Amino acid sequence: MAILPEDRLKLRHFRLIVAIEDTGSMRKAAEELGITQPAASNALHELEYILGVSLFSRSRSGTEPTSFGKTLIKRGRFLLSNVRATADEIAQAKNGDVGEVHVGILPASALTILPLAIKRATETKPNITLHVIEGATGQLLPALVRGELDMVIGRIPATQIPENIDREELLAEPNEVVCRAGHPLAARGRLTLADLAEAKWILPEEGAHLRSDFHAAFVHGGLRPPDPIVLTSSTVLRLTLIETTDLLGMLTRRTALQNQERGTLAILDAKLLSPTPPTLLLTRADAIATPVASVFAELIREASKTLEG
Repeated sequence: MAILPEDRLKLRHFRLIVAIEDTGSMRKAAEELGITQPAASNALHELEYILGVSLFSRSRSGTEPTSFGKTLIKRGRFLLSNVRATADEIAQAKNGDVGEVHVGILPASALTILPLAIKRATETKPNITLHVIEGATGQLLPALVRGELDMVIGRIPATQIPENIDREELLAEPNEVVCRAGHPLAARGRLTLADLAEAKWILPEEGAHLRSDFHAAFVHGGLRPPDPIVLTSSTVLRLTLIETTDLLGMLTRRTALQNQERGTLAILDAKLLSPTPPTLLLTRADAIATPVASVFAELIREASKTLEG
């Protein structure tokens, strides 16, 4: 019986080519995998010999995958993701809810849905390890497609979501304009767009849905949108600066109310933005979810229903 090329492929081959693309060099890939550089080079040569094609080329910017390499890496990420899911499923069958979940979170959801879901996970599923990455849409969606994340939670415009991503609506809520407690504007009544245009702002970076709505609100009102003083995707930094400076910012209504009740922020009487898109739970349509990822996704849904109620 003839030995086919696919019969000679091994997981170590796929781990290697994924590591080479992620790190940009053979040396760094070898370090990440805990092997020597000659061993990594031999494994790559072996894989290229099996397939009969060149998978990488060297350039000034580093080691770049060829078109064949890109195809194999894409399949390799999917394969490694499903291997991890299978291993986690077996571990769960032996030990209960055990395993790791990799979650991507956009800033707004980091202050509402996620903390409640994590609280419930620690109370009811203590053997789950959560890896949470907060970032922008342009960072998180590619990581989800590559299989590096099990899910992404946030308000993301439908036009930015790839076709192979499943989306589930979790929660819809408006945004509020907020400032520090004691801010001069906090004592005033209804504020106009002109009032807000004169203020100093801290906002998410370009590409965030909130930033686009902020810009559109002033344009539709016939005013030039103010240029933010600070642009950041960091929720912690945004909250800290709003609480301690005269910068204005935007927060979801629940987060704004929570901080107003604590006495750190004030919600301004300013209806700046139109209704915002709902918070979504995004997962890969072509991936097998690990048991613990499915468990945590259900906790996310429960948290959303609690907040909605």
